[in-house]
Amino acid sequence: MKRFASMCVAAAIAVSVMVLPASAASYTDISGHAAKTAIEKWSDMGILTGANNKFRPDDSLTRAEMATILQRLLRYPTQSALTFADMKPTDWFASDVLSMIDAGIIQGAQGNVMPLQNLNREQAVTMLGRVFQLQNGGNLSGVTDKNAISTWASAAVGAFADKGIIAKQGAFRPKAAITRAELVSMLDALISQVYTGPKLQSKTELAASGIVNQGSFNFIFLTAAQSMYLTRGVGATDVTFTDSSIVDTLYIDGGGTIRLLRRSSSSLSSGTSLYVATPTAMTLNANVNRIVVTSPLKTTIFASPSLPVKSISLRGNGSEVTVSVKTPLISLDAPNVTVALQDNTIPEMTVNASGCTIKGSAGIGKLTIMHPVNVQASRIDNVYIGAGGTGTVFTQRPLTLTIAKGVSVTVDGTVYKNSGTSDLRVI
Repeated sequence: MKRFASMCVAAAIAVSVMVLPASAASYTDISGHAAKTAIEKWSDMGILTGANNKFRPDDSLTRAEMATILQRLLRYPTQSALTFADMKPTDWFASDVLSMIDAGIIQGAQGNVMPLQNLNREQAVTMLGRVFQLQNGGNLSGVTDKNAISTWASAAVGAFADKGIIAKQGAFRPKAAITRAELVSMLDALISQVYTGPKLQSKTELAASGIVNQGSFNFIFLTAAQSMYLTRGVGATDVTFTDSSIVDTLYIDGGGTIRLLRRSSSSLSSGTSLYVATPTAMTLNANVNRIVVTSPLKTTIFASPSLPVKSISLRGNGSEVTVSVKTPLISLDAPNVTVALQDNTIPEMTVNASGCTIKGSAGIGKLTIMHPVNVQASRIDNVYIGAGGTGTVFTQRPLTLTIAKGVSVTVDGTVYKNSGTSDLRVI
């Protein structure tokens, strides 16, 4: 993926950017440039800056410079402990590179991280795709040089094309060095505003997405045409969205308690999804489409019974999640997940990974088990255990229990085994 050659000139330029920053108003080399407005905006936010009254919009970027830009954007709080032959701890960019490695955004190869090498367009798109969760592919039929795009980059390039961040037609030039202006233009198409708190933000409309990268925030009447990102830089502080609309997804990678509240008829869009990696608690009193827990964490999800969530998927290995939500479907999609059900009957649950535990006082209508699970829930109507469910244990009897051929389960101390050739109802 990464084959580069050293460029000392790039290092010198990078150092000059860091040492002698310039404000957007002082740049003498962006007049008439197609990216002038985006350059001024992102420079004034302090994310991508110039030096000596120049921005150098058509210069290339090194991997080290990209790491610094992304760290300013995300404020990632930790660093990888890895060491690399081509980077010293005293290098100006070392802490930023190590933070982005820890975040999974930048990768090394064969003991090197190639910090002073130019970044090409497919590498830049791939890194941004990791940051903004745009890695699901797309239609590249109109890209004339799609065969030149590396396999590892094609999904991100396709996703960027689908969103209109890069052109769907014509040449993408995947191996060409990305320029500073091109990167700014991509960032500007993705993100309307970067928020650094703590702060109360009222009546804001974002044409694209927004990022919160530090401090407690309270958004009132926020409208985001795409997504919102809470980065790890937010830490354990609380973030609240009141009477706000997020059309696509709220990505939660930072925060203590996250609140989505509704005080009027305005609320989060019914299509909003929550991708959850870090918070200790979520309080939802707004319309939410689905919740996906993506990382191992211990959290509580509470939602108003009058505003049901369409589905919840628990994908963080080892997560411990307490659910007090009215939802028609919960799926356990990672190993060793523990879910505690409170208050509301869950019409349907599925177990798609081993080592999970289901407990709590809430009832379950239909439980489908494809891997062994420890079931301590108090009320279950109907259970089906598939071929992979041998070893499942129930502490209490469900109303009905059907098991696939060859499956053995334990119910309240009694072992049931299907030695037949088809599904068997044993309770």
